[in-house]
Amino acid sequence: MTCKLGHYETYIFDLDGCLYTGNEPYPGSIALISYLADKNKKIIFLSNNSTETSEEVLAKMSGMGFPVLGMKAMVATDLTGKYLLEKYGRVTVSVCGSKSLETSLRGFGHRVVRLDDHSTSEFIVLGRDVHFNYEKLRRSVNQVQRGAKLVLTNSDVYHPGAFGERVPETGALLASVLSMLDRPSVISIGKPEPYPFQKALELSGTSRDACLMVGDNIYTDIKGGRNAGIDTLWISYHRSRPRASPVPTYKVSTIDGFYRKLRNQI
Repeated sequence: MTCKLGHYETYIFDLDGCLYTGNEPYPGSIALISYLADKNKKIIFLSNNSTETSEEVLAKMSGMGFPVLGMKAMVATDLTGKYLLEKYGRVTVSVCGSKSLETSLRGFGHRVVRLDDHSTSEFIVLGRDVHFNYEKLRRSVNQVQRGAKLVLTNSDVYHPGAFGERVPETGALLASVLSMLDRPSVISIGKPEPYPFQKALELSGTSRDACLMVGDNIYTDIKGGRNAGIDTLWISYHRSRPRASPVPTYKVSTIDGFYRKLRNQI
């Protein structure tokens, strides 16, 4: 099956945990992106990052040494505001999340109001909030009780950090919110939901069978890619695939291993 790895027109990459961890590129990742760019392949970065905007992510990658000039990133931070605009128009939101998430929502024309007991929010947007606390939990839950819709930037429970640490993600915060609500309805934006893949395909301008989704998370990258009808490559980093989990089209142990296989094909 590896004979096809180099024949795609568009390569869609997850970021944190796939190409780098924290601010450290994985071995071979910069060389891989440079190699694909030299071969005139389309490259799209598709991430569930909900704390930084696409521009901030690209700037960070450039600082690491990735040749991102002219490349596109799509992150949950920006996809959330875009989705709300397309689905509901300009709305009033309260945010549990980063300043970048608030800035992005405003950039799409939404009105961002404080998360307090007297605001009149139509939506509560929950992202990865490193300052999430008891009061934000109380206020978020009671806003939803009064009729606000709950929007989740991404469903990840954690992402990999330095030295193998697990970094709490949006899904972990959601668990506390859901524990206080009866049969809540949650609008989820990030992978594995269809919306990010739909937007990536639109941006690529290529057909589904000409795209390859590359990622390390079997439940977001691989499941979402499969559901979207896109071939997938799982970077396992020497992990075994959990039983009954989605089956990727391809599997390699490291991003450097992917790079070495490509060099023999393109």
